[in-house]
Amino acid sequence: MRLKQDSVGAVAALGLHGREHLQICPKLLEALEALHTQAHRERSSKIHIQKRIRQCNMKVEGSASLGSKVTHELQGPKVLMNSL
Repeated sequence: MRLKQDSVGAVAALGLHGREHLQICPKLLEALEALHTQAHRERSSKIHIQKRIRQCNMKVEGSASLGSKVTHELQGPKVLMNSL
């Protein structure tokens, strides 16, 4: 319902009133609904992509900290061996 209200508002913003509004409204509503649906899909896609990027960044950061921990643990015994 909100979309139809927004669409009617858009028609009113164009300065169409009364019968003119009723005549053009169905086609305009259809076009506005199509644009709204497309915008919603694009926004949803953008949010999904951003979420995946954040997940990948978290995995990379986790791998980097794990990698440095493993490297540090591997270097530890070498240092001891070299000092002996």
